[in-house]
Amino acid sequence: MQVAVNRSASLDVSAFEMEPASSPEGNEPAFRDVFNLTGFVFEFDTSDNAATGYVAFLENGVEPLVTMLGFENSVLTEGGVEALGNRAYAYSMFNETASTEGYFQHVVVQQDACLFLTIIITETEET
Repeated sequence: MQVAVNRSASLDVSAFEMEPASSPEGNEPAFRDVFNLTGFVFEFDTSDNAATGYVAFLENGVEPLVTMLGFENSVLTEGGVEALGNRAYAYSMFNETASTEGYFQHVVVQQDACLFLTIIITETEET
């Protein structure tokens, strides 16, 4: 790998007012959208090395994320993405428990000697 950069934006949940306790969503933030959006770019010296990184991510990238996130009841869907880079693969993890739900979605793309990884964490599937 020659160079890597990332950018991330996270929601400040504390900036949102709580729903009145008398409402069905009492004491819950009145927001259901993106919590975090992150992007990474990895530049390798050759496209072969980028391909090795791509394969390594596919082989090792999801399990540690599920563990790190602490999803208690996760459902994983995955598959290739057409017409994006030389090759691309997407994962979507959904977590639903009695207290919370959430979606953790990411796409990894190889384009020549570069890998691109995008991650979005949302509360709703529509987002």
